[in-house]
Amino acid sequence: AMLDEQQINREIAQADAELPRACFRLGVLGDTSDFKPQITRKLAELVAAGKYAVPVAVVTGGTSGVPEHFADAYAAALRLRGLTPSVWHVLPRDCRGAPESNNGTTLYHGDTMADRRA
Repeated sequence: AMLDEQQINREIAQADAELPRACFRLGVLGDTSDFKPQITRKLAELVAAGKYAVPVAVVTGGTSGVPEHFADAYAAALRLRGLTPSVWHVLPRDCRGAPESNNGTTLYHGDTMADRRA
């Protein structure tokens, strides 16, 4: 059964508490239906090359396609500059045990993908 509004708000508050503070959180969502790897990689490199007043934390939905490729390209571009990337992937609990990203920290919120999307 899908989470109710109160449960969803609790999941959001818990995820918010786990993500870094005092930074700009850049959400990267997408899928594989209209995925352009070259464009995704270029956007990630542009974000990584920027100079910002506050650190940037990239938060993805943890899925393949746009989020995965953006996170990988962003992390690689920052490492080339000698910087440590701040990348976070939010997946539902029913994905525990699946391979995690090599770039970033995986958080688990919501029981299913439908919950996580809510």
